[in-house]
Amino acid sequence: MAREVHGTLLLLRRGPLTRKWDQTVIGQSDPPLSRGAVAEEKRVVKAVAAIGPSRVVASDLRRARGTAERIAVASDASFGIRRDLREQRLGRWQGRTWADVVRTEEAEAVAFLHDFCRSEPPGGEALTTVVRRITKALLSELRRHQRKTVVYVGHAGPIRCILSYALQLPLEAVQRFQLDPFGLSAIRFQGDASAVTLLNHPAAGGIPGGLPS
Repeated sequence: MAREVHGTLLLLRRGPLTRKWDQTVIGQSDPPLSRGAVAEEKRVVKAVAAIGPSRVVASDLRRARGTAERIAVASDASFGIRRDLREQRLGRWQGRTWADVVRTEEAEAVAFLHDFCRSEPPGGEALTTVVRRITKALLSELRRHQRKTVVYVGHAGPIRCILSYALQLPLEAVQRFQLDPFGLSAIRFQGDASAVTLLNHPAAGGIPGGLPS
């Protein structure tokens, strides 16, 4: 699928949420970033914009799209919001605490958590489905911006999915990758080859040189 793709893809996880979401099944719920994230977000925007991306894309969920739009404005890059870049859809569990889900739907919850890369939550989608939609969407952006830098601002699940694709690793393996709020990763695509050149770098602290393709 990566044939004839040449360019750099920067992957920025959305910023921090309020603490109440720590134990919540977020999925495609749409909370905003915490108020305390404002100062950090400004540093992130400045650092990522300094790379000079040609294109910035984001999930349409507000915890991602606001940061993405600010990066696009600061870097004078084209900007796109795509619904197919959302986090995994977790169906009727979204917005509930994991404790409540396990208490009321123990069998389904245990089955999902024991094989969460391939299991489909009630009314939701499996992570294997997320891999297909995320990979298709991001590679299409790279093809339209050959030999340029594209920034995706989004979610931990989709970022791990494209890392799995680029590294040819099982989904189970990339779940071990720590991805912090405002953590930045990078993949350089060169035809059929790809290399991860940055993983979970704290973007607010500045960006290492040599990233763009």
